Amino acid sequence: MLNGLMCSPMTLPRDTADRVVSLLRLMLGCLAFAPMIVSAQPPGPTPGLWRYTITTDLAAVPADMRVNFPVVRFDVCLTEEDFASGRAFSIQPTPGSVNRCQTSDVRRDGSTVALRFACDDGKTLTGTAHGKVSARRFEIQLDNRYEPPVSGVSGTRQTMSVTYLGACKGP
Repeated sequence: MLNGLMCSPMTLPRDTADRVVSLLRLMLGCLAFAPMIVSAQPPGPTPGLWRYTITTDLAAVPADMRVNFPVVRFDVCLTEEDFASGRAFSIQPTPGSVNRCQTSDVRRDGSTVALRFACDDGKTLTGTAHGKVSARRFEIQLDNRYEPPVSGVSGTRQTMSVTYLGACKGP
């Protein structure tokens, strides 16, 4: 009993029943959006033309070898599949690596991405990449291991800064 009234749906006063129904509708409405709120991720990168700038941390590179690690810049047209597969976040977009390198273990959590990559079935280069991604910019750290070491260099760390330029140019 509540204030002398039986607490069953059939005996609630009309205004109380209306409030309960309104509250239930509100709760159901909120629950309907809960999966979208929990799984919401920031927008992914925009397909189109992107400019890559790749720099190498030269601290672990002998002075006489540093000339072999210039700043690399290039533009490439990327698709949704390039982002979904992780290819855009590793060294695959670089000229000469598209068909030689594979990406695996791609994990995206909100605005962060992490993955592994290997070139020539892991016989020349392997590594990991991680970084921050937004719709029109991303910055990725690449930790590379050379198999076998090249002129005494067994690994490097590179930073890939990538910026969206606009729609891809026609063929």
